[in-house]
Amino acid sequence: MAPVDELARHRIDVDPPSPAIPKVATADHYPGSVMIEGTTLSEGRGTALPFEIVGSPGIDPIELAHRLNMQHQRGVLFRPTAFRPTTGKHAGIDCRGCKRTSSSRACTIRCARG
Repeated sequence: MAPVDELARHRIDVDPPSPAIPKVATADHYPGSVMIEGTTLSEGRGTALPFEIVGSPGIDPIELAHRLNMQHQRGVLFRPTAFRPTTGKHAGIDCRGCKRTSSSRACTIRCARG
């Protein structure tokens, strides 16, 4: 199977393995989301960015982003965000949290493995 970034680069159509993974880029964020699923935090299901964002009502997104960025994960940046999931945890409720961005797919995989 070709790496996800190769599929995107060559514009190869793939069937999503799950309705919760709407685009190829989402697959890069999915492995690390397993640590969030057993918590009360929303992992972004029911939004346009599932597994790329995390949060819940009552979180200070600026403080959370600051603390996560202080971990100095090479190539990873956390940005404050707000969202309202339509399904899943906190459906229909305003949530605040962070969006994780990575400079490369290799970094995403390394961070997901811990």
